[in-house]
Amino acid sequence: LTVYDIFNNKNNKSTLDKAKPWVKELQRQANPYLIIALVGNKIDLAQHYEDDYGRQVSTQEVMDYALKKCLLFFETSAKKEDGVQQVFEEIGT
Repeated sequence: LTVYDIFNNKNNKSTLDKAKPWVKELQRQANPYLIIALVGNKIDLAQHYEDDYGRQVSTQEVMDYALKKCLLFFETSAKKEDGVQQVFEEIGT
């Protein structure tokens, strides 16, 4: 699992940008059959807004990146336990 925060943090640095080198390193060194899931966390914070206000990057942008890198993609809320079980069920199949 490679996890990033979808909601805008205080220093405005994208945690997705910090996750990308981890994805690259996993793909370079790990077993080629390794399943890598990119997980956007804190969806509960972004759900307070009707538009994408507060998101570091759009869902579509992350989906495009995940597709390009052959990653599973999920958005979750660990705080509300929303989508977390689905991540583990998907990577376990």
